[in-house]
Amino acid sequence: MVTLRQRGFTLIELLVVVAIIGLLSSIVLASLNAARIKGRNSAVQQEMRQFATLLELEFDDTKSYNGLKWTWMYTPADCTNAFSSASRYVANARSICANIVSNSRALSIQSPQSNPTAQMVTYSIMVMLKDSDIYYCRGSNGASSWNVPISGPTNNPGCYNDPTL
Repeated sequence: MVTLRQRGFTLIELLVVVAIIGLLSSIVLASLNAARIKGRNSAVQQEMRQFATLLELEFDDTKSYNGLKWTWMYTPADCTNAFSSASRYVANARSICANIVSNSRALSIQSPQSNPTAQMVTYSIMVMLKDSDIYYCRGSNGASSWNVPISGPTNNPGCYNDPTL
Protein backbone atom coordinates (compact mmCIF):
# COMPACT_ATOMS: atom_id res chain seq x y z
CA MET A 1 0.00 0.00 0.00
CA VAL A 2 1.32 3.41 -0.97
CA THR A 3 0.89 6.19 1.57
CA LEU A 4 0.80 9.81 0.58
CA ARG A 5 2.96 12.02 2.70
CA GLN A 6 1.49 15.43 3.41
CA ARG A 7 3.78 18.30 2.56
CA GLY A 8 4.08 21.19 4.98
CA PHE A 9 5.78 22.41 8.11
CA THR A 10 5.37 21.03 11.56
CA LEU A 11 4.36 23.22 14.44
CA ILE A 12 7.86 22.97 15.94
CA GLU A 13 9.47 24.20 12.72
CA LEU A 14 7.12 27.19 12.58
CA LEU A 15 7.79 28.09 16.22
CA VAL A 16 11.55 27.93 15.67
CA VAL A 17 11.29 30.28 12.68
CA VAL A 18 9.10 32.72 14.62
CA ALA A 19 11.56 32.67 17.55
CA ILE A 20 14.52 33.37 15.25
CA ILE A 21 12.69 36.27 13.60
CA GLY A 22 11.77 37.69 17.00
CA LEU A 23 15.37 37.46 18.22
CA LEU A 24 16.76 39.15 15.11
CA SER A 25 14.19 41.95 15.23
CA SER A 26 14.95 42.68 18.90
CA ILE A 27 18.67 42.95 18.10
CA VAL A 28 17.95 45.35 15.23
CA LEU A 29 15.60 47.49 17.35
CA ALA A 30 18.15 47.72 20.17
CA SER A 31 20.86 48.93 17.80
CA LEU A 32 18.47 51.42 16.18
CA ASN A 33 17.63 52.86 19.60
CA ALA A 34 21.32 53.25 20.43
CA ALA A 35 21.88 55.00 17.09
CA ARG A 36 18.93 57.32 17.77
CA ILE A 37 20.36 58.29 21.16
CA LYS A 38 23.82 58.91 19.69
CA GLY A 39 22.28 61.02 16.94
CA ARG A 40 20.32 63.12 19.42
CA ASN A 41 23.40 63.63 21.61
CA SER A 42 25.42 64.61 18.55
CA ALA A 43 22.75 67.15 17.61
CA VAL A 44 22.90 68.60 21.13
CA GLN A 45 26.68 68.94 20.85
CA GLN A 46 26.32 70.78 17.55
CA GLU A 47 23.72 73.11 19.04
CA MET A 48 26.09 73.78 21.93
CA ARG A 49 28.81 74.80 19.44
CA GLN A 50 26.36 77.18 17.76
CA PHE A 51 25.30 78.53 21.13
CA ALA A 52 28.93 79.13 22.13
CA THR A 53 29.58 80.91 18.83
CA LEU A 54 26.58 83.12 19.48
CA LEU A 55 27.89 83.94 22.95
CA GLU A 56 31.26 84.86 21.44
CA LEU A 57 29.54 87.19 18.97
CA GLU A 58 27.78 88.83 21.91
CA PHE A 59 31.11 89.17 23.71
CA ASP A 60 32.67 90.81 20.63
CA ASP A 61 29.89 93.42 20.67
CA THR A 62 29.70 94.13 24.41
CA LYS A 63 33.01 92.82 25.85
CA SER A 64 31.08 90.81 28.46
CA TYR A 65 28.46 88.13 28.89
CA ASN A 66 26.33 90.30 31.17
CA GLY A 67 23.26 89.87 28.93
CA LEU A 68 22.99 86.28 30.14
CA LYS A 69 21.12 85.12 33.20
CA TRP A 70 22.98 82.34 34.99
CA THR A 71 20.28 79.76 35.43
CA TRP A 72 18.97 76.26 34.71
CA MET A 73 16.50 75.84 31.85
CA TYR A 74 14.26 72.77 31.81
CA THR A 75 11.71 73.63 29.11
CA PRO A 76 11.94 75.61 25.87
CA ALA A 77 9.78 78.29 27.53
CA ASP A 78 12.54 78.85 30.13
CA CYS A 79 14.81 80.08 27.33
CA THR A 80 12.64 83.16 26.83
CA ASN A 81 13.91 84.84 30.00
CA ALA A 82 17.50 83.61 29.89
CA PHE A 83 18.81 86.39 27.66
CA SER A 84 18.68 90.16 27.77
CA SER A 85 16.33 91.56 25.18
CA ALA A 86 18.94 94.24 24.51
CA SER A 87 21.16 91.71 22.73
CA ARG A 88 21.12 91.68 18.92
CA TYR A 89 21.31 87.90 19.09
CA VAL A 90 18.45 87.31 21.50
CA ALA A 91 16.11 85.69 18.94
CA ASN A 92 18.81 83.31 17.75
CA ALA A 93 19.91 82.53 21.31
CA ARG A 94 16.37 81.70 22.38
CA SER A 95 15.84 79.48 19.35
CA ILE A 96 19.08 77.55 19.86
CA CYS A 97 18.39 77.30 23.59
CA ALA A 98 14.91 75.89 22.89
CA ASN A 99 16.39 73.28 20.51
CA ILE A 100 18.96 72.22 23.10
CA VAL A 101 16.44 72.00 25.94
CA SER A 102 13.92 70.04 23.86
CA ASN A 103 16.60 67.43 23.07
CA SER A 104 18.04 67.19 26.59
CA ARG A 105 16.90 67.18 30.20
CA ALA A 106 18.23 70.62 31.10
CA LEU A 107 20.58 73.40 30.04
CA SER A 108 22.60 75.56 32.40
CA ILE A 109 24.57 78.71 31.78
CA GLN A 110 27.10 79.36 34.53
CA SER A 111 29.85 81.75 35.41
CA PRO A 112 32.95 80.56 37.23
CA GLN A 113 33.36 84.01 38.78
CA SER A 114 32.57 84.21 42.46
CA ASN A 115 31.15 87.74 42.24
CA PRO A 116 27.94 87.62 40.18
CA THR A 117 27.83 91.42 39.88
CA ALA A 118 31.27 91.61 38.28
CA GLN A 119 31.60 91.88 34.54
CA MET A 120 31.18 88.40 33.13
CA VAL A 121 34.15 87.58 30.94
CA THR A 122 34.01 83.78 31.05
CA TYR A 123 31.21 81.23 31.01
CA SER A 124 30.46 77.56 30.86
CA ILE A 125 27.32 76.05 29.42
CA MET A 126 26.22 72.63 30.54
CA VAL A 127 23.63 70.21 29.20
CA MET A 128 22.20 67.18 30.97
CA LEU A 129 21.80 64.59 28.22
CA LYS A 130 18.60 62.54 28.03
CA ASP A 131 18.64 58.85 28.90
CA SER A 132 21.95 59.13 30.76
CA ASP A 133 23.66 60.73 33.73
CA ILE A 134 26.16 62.50 31.51
CA TYR A 135 26.68 66.24 31.34
CA TYR A 136 28.17 67.88 28.27
CA CYS A 137 30.01 71.11 29.03
CA ARG A 138 31.43 73.83 26.85
CA GLY A 139 33.47 76.78 28.06
CA SER A 140 34.33 80.26 26.87
CA ASN A 141 37.77 79.09 25.71
CA GLY A 142 36.15 76.76 23.16
CA ALA A 143 37.01 73.54 24.98
CA SER A 144 34.41 70.91 25.72
CA SER A 145 34.28 67.97 28.10
CA TRP A 146 32.02 65.24 29.43
CA ASN A 147 31.31 65.08 33.15
CA VAL A 148 29.43 62.53 35.19
CA PRO A 149 27.36 64.19 37.93
CA ILE A 150 27.43 63.21 41.57
CA SER A 151 23.77 63.85 42.34
CA GLY A 152 22.19 65.89 39.58
CA PRO A 153 21.63 69.61 39.09
CA THR A 154 21.36 70.40 42.80
CA ASN A 155 24.98 69.34 43.21
CA ASN A 156 26.96 70.88 40.36
CA PRO A 157 29.05 68.21 38.61
CA GLY A 158 31.92 70.63 38.22
CA CYS A 159 31.68 71.94 34.68
CA TYR A 160 32.81 75.40 35.63
CA ASN A 161 35.54 73.95 37.84
CA ASP A 162 36.93 71.96 34.92
CA PRO A 163 40.36 73.47 34.13
CA THR A 164 39.98 72.71 30.43
CA LEU A 165 36.94 74.96 30.05
